[in-house]
Amino acid sequence: MRQSSAFFLSLLLAFPQAAANAAGFVFRRPDAASPVPSFTASARPAPAEGFEEGSFTGADGAQIRYLFRRGTGPAVLVVHGTILAGEAQKQGVGGFFPGRPVLAMYRRGYSPSGLTPGDSSQIGPANVADIDKAVSLAQELGGGEKVGILAFSLGAMLLPPTDPNKILWVALINPAAPDMVSYMTPDKQTLSWGLKNTYALSRYWYPSYKDAWTRTTSRTLADDLIDRIRKQQPAGDEAFADLLVERIHSRMERKDFQELIIQERLWALFPQADMNIPKGVPVLIAASRSDGLIPSGAHDALVGRLGLSASWVKDVRWPGGHLTPMFDPDLVLRELDLFDRKVRN
Repeated sequence: MRQSSAFFLSLLLAFPQAAANAAGFVFRRPDAASPVPSFTASARPAPAEGFEEGSFTGADGAQIRYLFRRGTGPAVLVVHGTILAGEAQKQGVGGFFPGRPVLAMYRRGYSPSGLTPGDSSQIGPANVADIDKAVSLAQELGGGEKVGILAFSLGAMLLPPTDPNKILWVALINPAAPDMVSYMTPDKQTLSWGLKNTYALSRYWYPSYKDAWTRTTSRTLADDLIDRIRKQQPAGDEAFADLLVERIHSRMERKDFQELIIQERLWALFPQADMNIPKGVPVLIAASRSDGLIPSGAHDALVGRLGLSASWVKDVRWPGGHLTPMFDPDLVLRELDLFDRKVRN
């Protein structure tokens, strides 16, 4: 497996996708959880060197786990997307901005972070509150300097309202965007609304039907992601793709995770608020031209809106699909490095 491929496993997010976690750093917090056991399969790389693990308490009592690395300069907070969590984050963040402090969070419900009963109706707001705490923790990790926020796919929709004086820059990689449904083809719009309505009916009125429906639908979403992985993997990355597929299958054995995938997909398609990008900060928006999940019209509209509030916007388009950042991380790292250097200079 290529080491560079492992890095962006931590950022993977499609509408089924990756995972990560945030909090604590220069010191060990009293509620820091015990280390996460690593998997033993020979195909998996060793955990990222130099990273430590801990936890903080989310808004409703859920334990939010994180990885952090001490360093010098502004810290970077990594916010992931969906489905490939846990060890993915642990293996991936090692190549990110060497020498800089990095805080990578495992969002609630993504192993090893907890998921409380209250999350079932507050997936979006609960995550936003968690990330708000993580921003402060990342700033502390960086010695009080402004924080860079790197969010992938759905993670971009979950950013909290933040004081711009705390933020160095925001980088959105293949971001989910508000009003995505309105930019979809009519058949996909119908399917999305049907998904939302069926979930609501089965959840509140037909609980005995809900479990079977949720299991079937979430597995369909996972199967779609697996197809994307197989189609987008470059030659030589078969072992890496096998790892991703194995993680998807193991996650989908959990009933709570099956419902989490449905809820997050619906929340991303039908958000109740616009994105919370701090005004007056530089923004990098990087998107794949053949994303397949984020309509190009929604991305264009997002670039236009942010252009009115950001100090400046760098809009990058590259070939490939939603998973391109995972299989070709050097492409992303190059753009991030150039962007970071321009902001800091």
